[in-house]
Amino acid sequence: MAVQQLEYRNALPDDINFVVELYNSVIAEGGFTADTQPFRVAEKTDWFAAIRTAPQQLFIVLLNDLPIGYFYFGFWRQGRMALAHTAEITYYLHAAYRRKGIGSQMIDWCIAEAKKQQFTQLLAVMLDINTGSKNLLLSKGFSIAGHLYDVAIIDNKICGQLILQKSI
Repeated sequence: MAVQQLEYRNALPDDINFVVELYNSVIAEGGFTADTQPFRVAEKTDWFAAIRTAPQQLFIVLLNDLPIGYFYFGFWRQGRMALAHTAEITYYLHAAYRRKGIGSQMIDWCIAEAKKQQFTQLLAVMLDINTGSKNLLLSKGFSIAGHLYDVAIIDNKICGQLILQKSI
């Protein structure tokens, strides 16, 4: 399969519609987030404004100028300065672009960007039933740092959360 050239840019104010639409589609699919109900754009306006500012930048992933995903770094235990070098990554990719190597490219770029931002540890928290993301991150050198068993109910099924970690 040919490698597709992705572009990344900081989110713009108008990207809120895409971000909410993609996130709602992931919620509807089930198994990718612990949120179970869709959001209205108005419910995400404050979050979106805050997450777009450094250092919690939200990046839009583009293929042929079309937004297909996004990711951002979140503070791990915000306000605790001893943890300021650790970031949690959150990422979502439109279903039509999964399993094509695009997620792999996106994570590579994310890791490089985290280094630029001087993070030394990356964490990812995910549902343990999200085997695609788990396997992707494991292939990128993340390791399972923790497993919280039976903490979530998704589609009437009990599942846990994994914490994956990578030193960079």
